Amino acid sequence: MDRRPETPAFVAPQAFTDPDAAVAQVRRLYDAAVGFLRDALTRYVQTPLALDTPVTRVRATYPFVRLRTQRAMTPMRPGIGTRLSFGFVAGPGRYETTLTRPDLFAHYWREQFRLLLENHGTPLEIGLGNEPIPVHFALGEDAHFEGELDAVHRARLGEVFDLPDLTAMDDGIANGTHTPPPGGPQPLALFTGARID
Repeated sequence: MDRRPETPAFVAPQAFTDPDAAVAQVRRLYDAAVGFLRDALTRYVQTPLALDTPVTRVRATYPFVRLRTQRAMTPMRPGIGTRLSFGFVAGPGRYETTLTRPDLFAHYWREQFRLLLENHGTPLEIGLGNEPIPVHFALGEDAHFEGELDAVHRARLGEVFDLPDLTAMDDGIANGTHTPPPGGPQPLALFTGARID
C-alpha cells in the first residue's frame, strides 16, 4: 500500500539574480501550493466518509529562499561606512527560510532579496521546502470550513491534512536558542512561514 501523500507537481529549485523574478517565483510556488490544498479540502468536504474509509494524505509545502555563500560579510556599506541591519549574512554557509503570504510580504522580500544579491554576489535559490502548510493557513481570511464538516470529517481531518503544530512554531530562532540539525542550513529569517502564519 502506497502511503506517500498526494502533493502538487514537483518544481526543482531555481537560481535567481533578479529580485523581482525571485519574488515572482515565490508567488507562483505559494499560490500553487495553497490552491492545491484548497481544491483538496473542497473534495474532502464533498466526499462521503466513514470511520473505516481509506483516505489519502494531502500535503503542500511552503516555498523557500536559500543563500549559499563562501565568504564572511562585514556589515558595512562600502564607501558610506554605514552598518547594515539587514540584507546580509555574517558568515559563510548555507542559509534558508520558508516564506508565506506574498500578498503581504512581496515588497519586503524584494528589498531583502536585492540586498542579499548585492551584498553577497551569489544567486538566491527559490524552491519548495519541507515545511508543510497547515490546511487552515491555506484558506482566506474569512474562510471557515469546520461548520461544513460532519463529525467523521472533523475527526479524520488530521489524517488527511497537516494541521497547525504549535510545538514546531516556536521562537527559537528569534530567541537565539535554535540549533540547526547537523548539515542543516542556518536560518535566513527570524521566523519560518508557518510561524508567521
